[in-house]
Amino acid sequence: MTAPAGATVITPLTTLVNKIVKDGSISVEIAAAKVLASLGLNIAFDLLHFDPIKETIRTETGVTATNTALAVHVASVQIQILINQTAALLNGTGIAPDKTAAIDWAYDALAALVNDSPGKITLTASNIITQVIKDAAHLSGLGDASLLRDASQTIANLNQGVIDASKSNKNKTIALSKIAAVQIVAASIETAMEAGAAKGNIADTVISTTGILFINSITAAGSMVGDVNGDGKSDPLFYGGGFPLLRLQINIFWRQMLQHSQALLRMIFCLFLQRQHGHLW
Repeated sequence: MTAPAGATVITPLTTLVNKIVKDGSISVEIAAAKVLASLGLNIAFDLLHFDPIKETIRTETGVTATNTALAVHVASVQIQILINQTAALLNGTGIAPDKTAAIDWAYDALAALVNDSPGKITLTASNIITQVIKDAAHLSGLGDASLLRDASQTIANLNQGVIDASKSNKNKTIALSKIAAVQIVAASIETAMEAGAAKGNIADTVISTTGILFINSITAAGSMVGDVNGDGKSDPLFYGGGFPLLRLQINIFWRQMLQHSQALLRMIFCLFLQRQHGHLW
């Protein structure tokens, strides 16, 4: 990751700013505003000097300020997941010469999309993720549609998991720990993404980020979370007593149940239309 000269923080967001500045003829301020606006964030933030984790757990500010800081952190984590999973895919398929080049290509692709986008970019949208992967691959080599489809869905699932984690508890340290648990799962999926891409099949990464398997993985990862608030102490999630991941699990379960139900209803409706027109025997 990189940042423009003078920055005091280096994050996925500052990396995007740096890419846009280097690839175009605009100022750091305009590039930063583009990044923030494209992600639906307050353009008044000074990305080059803003530590979202520190601001999320700050106790002397109001709820609105800490929630906004958490939203910046969520966007940063989602970008990191998108970049790393894309790089794993490109490296696994052999399109990229190495992981470092693949990461650079992915950042280039996302920065170009942000710079050219007139509106908000949703990092859980499959069409956005697909576009980043295609552009990072320079439209070459990734001819397998199933790889592209499965990678996009896996990244969308992981990024939605980050959102669910951020909203699952009012205690900001617990929310940060839950996000960290999703990041731990994402690191494991990244390894599977690269290995599966080398074999031409990454369907398992979709399965692993769906339903109860995804929930169980996040739960298991909770006990491995380290220091998330900078106090030098680990902040693991334990599941006795208050069940701090229960709300997250419920959110993921019912969201995916709704998706499956909608797909089933569409299929039933199509069968009904086919029967009405005499096409079903």
